[in-house]
Amino acid sequence: MKIFFLDGIRAGESVDLQKAQITLGRELDNDINILAEGVSRYHARIDRLNDNSRIIIDLGSTNGIKVNKEKISGSRKLKSGDVIELGDQSFKLAASDGESTENNKVENKKNNKKRQTDKKPDSSAAPLQVTSPSAHDGEPDNPPMQKIIFKPMPAEPVEKNNKSPSSTKNKEPAKEADLEQSGVEKEKSRPKNTAEISESMLKDLDIFNKTASRKNESTPKAGSKKRRHSSNLLFYTSVVCFAAVFIAIFYGYNKHKSSRIASAAKPAQKKLPFVLYYVKEKATIDNVFRFSVLIELDKVIFTIDDLKSERHFSKTIDKINESKLEALKKEINRTSFMKLEQATAGNAVNNLDETRLLSIVSAGKTNTINVCNTFAPTSFETIESAINDLSDFYGMHSIALTPEELKKLAEEMFHKAEDCFQNREADPANLLKAIRRYRLAIEYLDQFSPKPEIWNIARKREQEAEAMRQARLSDLKFEFKRMLRLKDYTGARTAAEEAMKLSSEDEKMYHISRKAVMQIDQYLRKRNK
Repeated sequence: MKIFFLDGIRAGESVDLQKAQITLGRELDNDINILAEGVSRYHARIDRLNDNSRIIIDLGSTNGIKVNKEKISGSRKLKSGDVIELGDQSFKLAASDGESTENNKVENKKNNKKRQTDKKPDSSAAPLQVTSPSAHDGEPDNPPMQKIIFKPMPAEPVEKNNKSPSSTKNKEPAKEADLEQSGVEKEKSRPKNTAEISESMLKDLDIFNKTASRKNESTPKAGSKKRRHSSNLLFYTSVVCFAAVFIAIFYGYNKHKSSRIASAAKPAQKKLPFVLYYVKEKATIDNVFRFSVLIELDKVIFTIDDLKSERHFSKTIDKINESKLEALKKEINRTSFMKLEQATAGNAVNNLDETRLLSIVSAGKTNTINVCNTFAPTSFETIESAINDLSDFYGMHSIALTPEELKKLAEEMFHKAEDCFQNREADPANLLKAIRRYRLAIEYLDQFSPKPEIWNIARKREQEAEAMRQARLSDLKFEFKRMLRLKDYTGARTAAEEAMKLSSEDEKMYHISRKAVMQIDQYLRKRNK
């Protein structure tokens, strides 16, 4: 068996369950280390039973275990296809390649045996007799096609056709004479050459006066001449138009082709490379903290090393966000960083040696500035702020801080969340703000082990606030439908507007509520006119 991670940092990875007992949790000594929110230090264990099946056991975790969205207590036997959730991390259990092939072999053997038993003839059944159909059994399935007999031309002599002597003797002389006479008349009426045939066809052709008699056809009227003249004029006009359109298309195609050839002949401008390397390092007596960002070939690599906190992390973004990269380049171009010169390094203060290095290759220019225990130039700090914004976009700002900075920032977020939670009655949006800030505080403190006390408080408050938000959204949904049935559109709009404040912009409820508010406003404007 193996597990496939569905989300989190390890999304897309798979792990084979080869050992008889496999532990899962946040600690590094677990068989499978999971760094996700809501996962305990030693969260669960997966054991292999005698029948080669698997069972998952809860090791006294804080948030428990969910199997197929159902929270379990104690243990649960697993099967292939089950989705297990440990906190915010979910993964799927599936059979490994070896097990699937063994199952396929056993299934194929069963199917082969079943086919062999089905193919054995039944001795008790009577033998099948096949008889050919007789002539009296009815008409055959495929009746014979009728013969096609071509009659001779009447101009040919009748005596030369395949006739028996007895039939010729029985023919009456009068009939033979009539046949000869009719053959001669038809021979005379037949046109002598192709010129006569074409002339007769032209005389008989009259597509504009089919209902007229033969006498009228020989003497066409003046109206038919006018119609024929107008039709000929229309035909020639259409031919000229088609020719003009064809010439225009041909000319445009050649012009476009020549422009493409000219553009291809021009030498392609080479894209100048852009490289940025930023390092922030703080060294004290008992710790070394280092954070670096490397941008090269549209790829970003974030690296964090913290010896005291035992944090070592690296994250690679294969394709950087284009808008963020362009914003960073604009900040660099607006500054005079490429003209800066290296400043003199200062001395360490209070046993803290702080070094910041920034190296940039842009638009064919290169510059490297190292700021050591001194104030950085304005252009340096501007670019450093843009790098921090990029780190925030990819969720790296919290990792780039020291443990003390993280704890301080988490406490600030927690106190702001508490204020918003206390004032939730004044504005429904405060409840959503409180939830977001509780989650930020949890994220900042999630890297520490053991967790600070404020981490547990923030988790409980966040769960409480989220439960209140979901309950309020359910009440607002019911209230909105009730107001619509009562045709109280003002009350329905108020309920939809409050639901929109309680939902984040990436949630479906936000867009549904926003659409409802717009539709009600549009209806009220039309009604008040």
